[in-house]
Amino acid sequence: MTAAARSGNHLSIGEVLSSLQDEFPDVTVSKIRFLESQGLIDPERTPSGYRRFYAPDVDRLRWILFQQREHFLPLRVIKERLDQYGPTGAPPVGSENGDGAAPRAPSPPPRPRPVAPARPRLVKPELKLPLDGLAEPDDEPIIPAAPPLPPPPGAKDEPPPPSAPTGRTRAELCGELRVSNEVLDQLESYGMVTPVQGEGETARYDDEAFETVRAALPFYARSVEARHLRMYQHFGEREAELLVQVLWQYKRQRHNPNARARLESELQELARAGSRLRTIMLRRAVRDALQE
Repeated sequence: MTAAARSGNHLSIGEVLSSLQDEFPDVTVSKIRFLESQGLIDPERTPSGYRRFYAPDVDRLRWILFQQREHFLPLRVIKERLDQYGPTGAPPVGSENGDGAAPRAPSPPPRPRPVAPARPRLVKPELKLPLDGLAEPDDEPIIPAAPPLPPPPGAKDEPPPPSAPTGRTRAELCGELRVSNEVLDQLESYGMVTPVQGEGETARYDDEAFETVRAALPFYARSVEARHLRMYQHFGEREAELLVQVLWQYKRQRHNPNARARLESELQELARAGSRLRTIMLRRAVRDALQE
């Protein structure tokens, strides 16, 4: 345990990760951020955007990870059971999955948080690469962007037109693939599928989520579930790290109009080559194992 944890001070996201990995080897920074994005944990934020985790936050995170690993509870069920304990509380790890367990004594008033003026997030330019699994740094500050310019005199203050819904609804995705809500819940709980809009019954999913679920179905037909399929996510993260090292030279050439096209071409070629190598290595390993 770190010195910060011993003294009761806050922990960074990297320190939280180190304290949980012995018990939950599959937990990653991306996983913790995903749980935060789904509203299951709510760490304090400094004015510059860094996360601060306190003991109740870590207890709540440990309970969530335990329920996913031992009882395969989908995130929406976990969230429903946590709602009775407030934004930072959690039931004891062994208490009937948190279902029907008596809540803890009322927690002290929520800790004060730094009051900072509302500010928009700076949108960073990103390359359109399928590198979602790339390992991330421990944490990043949120850099405030410049405030928007006021409208010109006489301009009408009209609301922007509503944006069109993105992708498929949960019902549409499950209907097209003839898959149950439980399968989709499991894939979501392990971070393999993430909605692009909304959550729960109002969630919407893009084509990548659709293809992920479709690719998982042959495994489910053979009793292989999402917790076993996480290894493919880890493979993708490792391969992404290698490809980024090879392709980083093109990102540095951001002012070269040909660099982006060259990057896309190189990425497609390396992705195809990597796919062929994986297939060859997989066939060889399975063949050797079955001959033992």
